[in-house]
Amino acid sequence: VYISARVVYSRAEKEMELRKSGISCMSVIYDIIYIVDLVKNTISPVGVSEENDARRPKNMTADEQLKNLFNTEAEDESRELMLEFADLSTLPGRLEKRNTIVAEYKSKQYGWVRLRFIVMEREEGKPVEKVLLTMRRISEEKKEIDRIREQMEKESTEKLAKSSFLENVFSETQTPVRSILAYNTMIAQSTDDEQIKSYTDGIRDMGESFLGTVSSALDYSQLVAGKLKIENEEYDIYNVLNDVIQLANINIKDKKIELITEIAPNMPQKLLGDADKIRQILGSLVTKEDIFELDEKRLDNAAAVYAYYKYLCYS
Repeated sequence: VYISARVVYSRAEKEMELRKSGISCMSVIYDIIYIVDLVKNTISPVGVSEENDARRPKNMTADEQLKNLFNTEAEDESRELMLEFADLSTLPGRLEKRNTIVAEYKSKQYGWVRLRFIVMEREEGKPVEKVLLTMRRISEEKKEIDRIREQMEKESTEKLAKSSFLENVFSETQTPVRSILAYNTMIAQSTDDEQIKSYTDGIRDMGESFLGTVSSALDYSQLVAGKLKIENEEYDIYNVLNDVIQLANINIKDKKIELITEIAPNMPQKLLGDADKIRQILGSLVTKEDIFELDEKRLDNAAAVYAYYKYLCYS
């Protein structure tokens, strides 16, 4: 029995030394590491220099040591919070379903410090008995985080200012274009000359195309500013597709390409959504330059253009 006991004790002692050695390696990350025995109410230094451990009142219990630390070291605004956080009587309950808890406070001597309790030993159905107490100075880390946050806020402010400026520019641009289109309509209505009517038709089509581009840019600036609104109203998908094809035909009229649409029989004519946004998206797809440049390079006939257009719409 004696020999068996010596072997078991030797193995346990070796295991404990290995565990302490592993914990000591954590001192690369943490400035101070203690083992806190919640049953015995004691603190044992593991990864801590003699200088950092010199001020610890070793004649006190673990609970008393922590209370003394935060009563003397913590700044007034964080003292009450840290005393509550370091209450060892409630710690097992707070760690019942967690392996670690963390808090940050401002120390009078070291600046910002991060305190962490890590479960060291846990048995099924029993409260936690031992934890690691780690401390790390994080003042420089806080400064870096604050610097990054300030930079992000500055960039966000600049982006919003730029977005607001562009929104105003695009909004102001729409007014004179609409006036031009109104005058163009008056010209078309006041003449019977077919040549002039063809010119007015071209002005109308290009003006509406330009308005669509401006509207897209305005939507983007509103999206960046978080102001974009999506309508949810009934619209006619046949009318939307017809508008898109008319716009596309302006771009391909000199390329000897015929662009047609084919709508599935089971497609309902009336849909709910934002007709203007749908029109912009489909218009952007079918007016891409690479679609119409393929005719001379790789496409044999208009059927291939139709197939490519159909692929873009479905994708």
